[in-house]
Amino acid sequence: LLKFSDVDDVIARANSTEYGLAASVWSKDTAAALRIAERIEAGTVWINEIHVFGPHIAFGGHKQSGMGVENALDGLAEYTNPQTITVKEITG
Repeated sequence: LLKFSDVDDVIARANSTEYGLAASVWSKDTAAALRIAERIEAGTVWINEIHVFGPHIAFGGHKQSGMGVENALDGLAEYTNPQTITVKEITG
């Protein structure tokens, strides 16, 4: 839990770790909390709640908290091997 008076300082402190699995931001000002959440280097940032999981919600970490994602379409994509093929027809 980090109390703060300067937003830039608290974001710098939150991001100064080599880990980034999850974080939460609590505020009566939801718009301000969203602006802070967007700047936090974590795979999941909850606003005014914590530990909300589900099969439709992607979950994965940043930095040393891992690579890849579980759940949701992003998690399913971990099991795919996409291939892109482009074709330009040659005429005449």
